[in-house]
Amino acid sequence: MREMKKLAQFESNFESFQLFANVYSKQNSLIIDVVTPNEHLGGMGVGLPYIRANGAKSANFHCISIPAHRDAELAGKLARIIAKNTEVPVIVLLGIHIPNISRSQILKLSQFFEKWFVEISFKLAKDPSLYSNKVNQ
Repeated sequence: MREMKKLAQFESNFESFQLFANVYSKQNSLIIDVVTPNEHLGGMGVGLPYIRANGAKSANFHCISIPAHRDAELAGKLARIIAKNTEVPVIVLLGIHIPNISRSQILKLSQFFEKWFVEISFKLAKDPSLYSNKVNQ
């Protein structure tokens, strides 16, 4: 049985909230646990990479929501970003709870996470330990 190995930890801030993305590898995939204030599991996203007929990298995603939570779609989008750029399957675990958050703040938070995960994905894609696990290898 192969254990998960912690590859990296990324840290950022959204407004006054400190955020972490702990990245683990398990065989040919990545698991990213997003640590937020009031941490909990609100949703899971799975990103599955593939190569298009024209040779371009792409990925699709699936998401699972924990009842009474709305985190799954964002988790899925984040998993897709990482999977597309690293070319390995990805699971993102996410739970965000910010009391009294407005709709505009939710939009800003989603945009922030997507931008942050693009940056993370490029850093992870440079990790040579991922090369043997890519879908087109």
